Amino acid sequence: MPLAKEDKELQKLLAGVVHRQTQCVLLDSYANAFNKELVPGEWAKDNTDMKDGLHERKWEIDSLAYTVRLAYNYWITTGDTSVFDADWQKRSKNR
Repeated sequence: MPLAKEDKELQKLLAGVVHRQTQCVLLDSYANAFNKELVPGEWAKDNTDMKDGLHERKWEIDSLAYTVRLAYNYWITTGDTSVFDADWQKRSKNR
């Protein structure tokens, strides 16, 4: 993260990671692992609300907190607020 302040390409990459993690949280804020594509995961027959795109649904606080921590540190380092877009501000349908 410290290198992102001066490296626009690294900023673009990190912003993309924040956007991807935002999409994952919006898909299911109780999941801890996701597939690259919206396909059934290995644990699709698990006794939880499995959706296409989920690999595993085993909630732990760090699964959700990391997304917030990354976005916050990105913003503090770069000053870029573009990652806090309309998707970031949506609430998960699971709440």
